Amino acid sequence: MPHLVNDTNQNTLLDYLENATKETTGRNGKRTFYAVTCYFDSEAVKTLANNINNALNEVQGQLIGFYVFVDIRDWFKYRGSKDELIQNICELTQLAENAIDFIPINFRNRLFHAKSYALVARKSRKQNRRRKGFVATTSGNLTKRGLGLDDESNIEFVEIANNPTSIEEFITIIEDIEKNNTVSEELLANHDNFLLALQIFSAGSFYHKWEGNLSNEVRFKLTLTNPGIKAFQAKNNPLFANYKNDSKSISRDPINLQRVFNDKPKPFPKRFWATYSIDTLLGRWVPIDIAYLVDDVLKNSVQPYIEEIKSITNSENLRGKIQEIKREVDEFKQNGYIKEEYDDIIHAWLDRIKKFRDNEELITLRIHNYEKVPEILDSSTRRLILKTFSQLRNQINMGSQLRGLKARIDRAITNDRYDIFEQELETLYKEAVETIKKHSQ
Repeated sequence: MPHLVNDTNQNTLLDYLENATKETTGRNGKRTFYAVTCYFDSEAVKTLANNINNALNEVQGQLIGFYVFVDIRDWFKYRGSKDELIQNICELTQLAENAIDFIPINFRNRLFHAKSYALVARKSRKQNRRRKGFVATTSGNLTKRGLGLDDESNIEFVEIANNPTSIEEFITIIEDIEKNNTVSEELLANHDNFLLALQIFSAGSFYHKWEGNLSNEVRFKLTLTNPGIKAFQAKNNPLFANYKNDSKSISRDPINLQRVFNDKPKPFPKRFWATYSIDTLLGRWVPIDIAYLVDDVLKNSVQPYIEEIKSITNSENLRGKIQEIKREVDEFKQNGYIKEEYDDIIHAWLDRIKKFRDNEELITLRIHNYEKVPEILDSSTRRLILKTFSQLRNQINMGSQLRGLKARIDRAITNDRYDIFEQELETLYKEAVETIKKHSQ
């Protein structure tokens, strides 16, 4: 008959399994235990194995096997070591390792949601003698809440059957499942590799490498007209001597911020990251102790660079550079080489320098381009989102002419309107589709 279990003042599912074990096992009875479950947790498994073994010992019986059949999806969520779990059960039950196993079950595209427990004797060699034991059909998973081990355990049903027919039918089902629905060795090996990767990566930190340098943030930029493009392309034109080409624009760093490294070299040797980190899809991976070293070096060494940069970019030191740029812009403008208005381009450049000078986080990133990704494997999503968003705002704030996705994000942030962002993403997607089409033609 069915029973409700795990409620207050009721027996737990584990109690029923222990009682059925003692009631269906005689002196010297050898039994194999089977657990069929959708979900499991390691503490519940160890408790179940220990208690079933103790119940058998009370009636002079013997546990000779312990097997757990579990849905493949839940097995793949398990982050512990299978070998360690088997070893724990060995110590609790004195079973040999080859008498314990966890068998992941895969019904393609469907959840293996069955829950059942059975204690089964070997089939007798004598004619017409059938297996002894019991089968428990239940709603309870092999978890602390399912077995009734938790203060807030689930309320479950269980029905115990000890007739030979039910036991034989259970074994037939188990054998069929094991034959047709167990997971391939290749898939299990891939999961083992995944667990190993987690163990390795959990022993370190990831670092993202940002592109750009100090000069990129304070470069003076000009947009060329068609005559300007032709003049720039002409060789040995002294007017463009200090400028670099960027398609239809030119730029240079009049204040040469990179000179901060002349007297004081960058925080890390040139080959440091090649030697002490490894490149991955998630960024450069660094062992935890070396990551602490990196953080410590940055914390203690970056401030002198920041102070020097602030000194180089103060108003007094910029005064001479401004006059120099004004003379260049005048000549560019007279020759019709640039599109910008005189005052606009100077003011925009000075504004960008001021923003950079006041943004110590961005200065640090340009001095040392690697930034630690915040606990990518196990942190809360909230921290990662907030950190990412902060950095995104820094990038956008430093931009002079925002285009594409950055422009859309900037408008969404400025107007505090996500619905605007959603609408503009649709437009941006259509533009991307057209871009791909043109590119493929």
